[in-house]
Amino acid sequence: MAAAAAEAPSAHLALATGNKILVTVESALSDILVVSFVHGAKCFQGALLDAAKSQRFPTELVVPNRAWD
Repeated sequence: MAAAAAEAPSAHLALATGNKILVTVESALSDILVVSFVHGAKCFQGALLDAAKSQRFPTELVVPNRAWD
């Protein structure tokens, strides 16, 4: 069991509302960021929209192929 804990120490960390996390930017457009976040054995990915812009979707959103692997 000690080996498993040494391999993935973040697997036991709890995330809560208000926590700050470090993400990797996969793609950056003028008002959209595609990011990924690894937590233990899980990888979370998503698009962050510019909150100052209106609630419209851009006409050219290109998501990297690996974002959906």
